[in-house]
Amino acid sequence: MGRNTNTYKGNYQVLNEEKYVGKNKNITYRSSWELKLFDLLDNNPNIISWGSEVLSIKYEHPLQKTVKSYLPDLFIQYKDANGKVHTEIVEVKPYCQTNPKFARSKYDQEQVVINAAKWKYAQAFCRKNGIGFRVITEKDIFSKTKYSKGIKTRPKKRKK
Repeated sequence: MGRNTNTYKGNYQVLNEEKYVGKNKNITYRSSWELKLFDLLDNNPNIISWGSEVLSIKYEHPLQKTVKSYLPDLFIQYKDANGKVHTEIVEVKPYCQTNPKFARSKYDQEQVVINAAKWKYAQAFCRKNGIGFRVITEKDIFSKTKYSKGIKTRPKKRKK
């Protein structure tokens, strides 16, 4: 990978421009997790095409009760081990913003609600267009690596 992955925000310069479907080849990553995925997508020979925030999906914001635009993190088209082509929308989020059991802060609790609304509309969009949708968290990115230490998969049971 060769890039500094300790930075939380920056510009990613696409190396394999023929695979990138966005108009702007110098794209912004908003977390070290996105940076790692951009590198993987850009350099993996099984990735046919990919883009960051290249789709806009309308959704109803559950707290503001207004229609907003949701820009999923990634659009990916890839070939699996059997040569079958798949197309997916992928969202990269901290686990605490995907699961109400782990949302400790008020901000994370709000994000869980907002994300659920976004993903409901994204899943409907994907069904209509015959593509997949998934959310990737640190549990997926760092599963069974030296970085997975300390990542909890279940909330602690309270003592009675």
